Amino acid sequence: MNFFNELRRRNVLRVATAYSLMAWLLIQVVDTIFPAFGFSASLVRHATIIAVIGLVPVVILAWVFELTPEGLKKDSGVTPQYKVTGKTAKTLDRVIIIVLALAVTYFGVDKFVLMPAREAALTDVVANQIDEARETGRSEAFIESYGDNSIAVLPFVNMSSDPEQDYFSDGISEELLNLLAQISELRVISRSSAFAFKDKDINIVELAEKLNVAHVLEGSVRKSGNQIRITAQLIEAATDTHLWSETYDRKLDNVFAIQDEIANAVVRQLKLKILGNSPTANKVNSQAYELFLKARHLTRSGDPEKLEEATKIFKQAIDIEENFVEAWDWLSINYGKQVVMGIIPPDEGSTLERLANKRALQINPDYSPALTSQAWFSMIYEKDFQAAATQIERALKRAPSNVSSLGMAALLLHKLGRTSEAVLVNQHAITIDPLSTSIRHNTSMMLFYLRRWEEAIASYNVLLRLSPDHTGTHFFIGLAQYYRGEPELALAAFEKERRESVALAGKAMAYHVLKEQSLHQQAFQELIDRWGDTSPIAIARVYLEKGMHDKAFEWLNKAVELKKANHFSPLDPGFSAMHDDPRWLDFLSSINQNTEELEEIKFNVSLLSNVAMIQ
Repeated sequence: MNFFNELRRRNVLRVATAYSLMAWLLIQVVDTIFPAFGFSASLVRHATIIAVIGLVPVVILAWVFELTPEGLKKDSGVTPQYKVTGKTAKTLDRVIIIVLALAVTYFGVDKFVLMPAREAALTDVVANQIDEARETGRSEAFIESYGDNSIAVLPFVNMSSDPEQDYFSDGISEELLNLLAQISELRVISRSSAFAFKDKDINIVELAEKLNVAHVLEGSVRKSGNQIRITAQLIEAATDTHLWSETYDRKLDNVFAIQDEIANAVVRQLKLKILGNSPTANKVNSQAYELFLKARHLTRSGDPEKLEEATKIFKQAIDIEENFVEAWDWLSINYGKQVVMGIIPPDEGSTLERLANKRALQINPDYSPALTSQAWFSMIYEKDFQAAATQIERALKRAPSNVSSLGMAALLLHKLGRTSEAVLVNQHAITIDPLSTSIRHNTSMMLFYLRRWEEAIASYNVLLRLSPDHTGTHFFIGLAQYYRGEPELALAAFEKERRESVALAGKAMAYHVLKEQSLHQQAFQELIDRWGDTSPIAIARVYLEKGMHDKAFEWLNKAVELKKANHFSPLDPGFSAMHDDPRWLDFLSSINQNTEELEEIKFNVSLLSNVAMIQ
């Protein structure tokens, strides 16, 4: 008891208490501030250890020394008249009270202000990590389902003296890719992802990791007159070792035999057990074939003059080989591009486009790319969803890994109200074409329509990494944040959007919710004045947020009149407030989106059961 009294007399307990409170408060502040400046958690841990160790010398000093008007002196050397322990005790009590007040204040601020912000940030991080892990898991599961039977066909190098011969080397590569893609037991990365590495300095191992493939087929092409030399080599990606290579010196007439031989070599090397006959190249006149490769190359350029030149060359190829199905199909695609670019009038171009497509299907009724194009015509222009469903089923039966057909299947599923299934099909397509921005955009959009906000935002962020300038992406990220109750974050996203019409719509909505009426009115009026004829859906969205249903319906009907509602989705969360209005069903009927009618359409995507198992 005497020892305890002595501790009290010398204020050791008060010093220990004051030190412990100040140390705790300092550690809390350090734990909050250090990470913000990039310091690691180890520094916080070291600070805590130092604070705990420091308690020992502080207690010893409090026992040995006493604070007097003349400074610190040893307790044993202080005469009774200088004993000021009572005054020191009161000072220490005040210090303890002040520190406690600071601690309570900090605790309140941390719990009710800082902690929610940290948790929100952590939630976003964790959500993104979960989404990325989920997507990685899907890809890994899909790859595992194929084992090592996966391949990317890189663009073959043009070894000719004329750089203009690129069209030929690229064309040979693409034809090999298309040939291998007909093997259902083999997962073949699509052209858009494989050709994204053209002329880029990247090693095979890194490339294979990006595309999630076990093998890579690369090579070179040299063409001189009617003589060609094609060198091909199959590489095991994990070890960057050559499994097989061959050089073919032949006449141009033998190019199809070379393609067949290369495809068969891949089958042998990968020990594939093919169900049915091995696919073979479609053999046509070699001169027509060369013209076709050149015209297709020009069509992909997107240059107006080259598109018109490609039209002439396609026709030359068809004059030589009348039943050249690929040429007819690409002529149809060429006309479609010219319509989009305003080179030929829409009515004329659409007629030419569909006539060329019809001719391709007359030659080969099961030609998958042409069936996919026909399904687009049926779905978008004729609103005949049952015909589109039948055409896509046939296309996928012929070529289950055709990315365009998969994308069309997903779009139709979405229009039929089966958006969850559409997401599965798109995610399946991403494993075949991992660098495709269009598939990623459609997947993100459908996740948005399903109100799976976190997944949609994470998917849109992946799209931005693939294409930082992709228009509309920031707008949909902003909408997702807006509809989940985060108008400030939404406004920041809308301000990054490059497509001005939807950016104005988004900002008008955010300003309205944030009570910035002057800014709201300014943005909304500009949207109406400048974009009224091109973005009526966006204007209807803003009116609905203002609670003005009549005006919203007025602009939706205007969208129908202007033919701007083809891609409108009844699942759009921005229009859910209209669902109980009798006018809603009339609007849906006007755009062929009547739910009861859509439910009667039969569309069987056979691959969905396998995809669902992989997911």
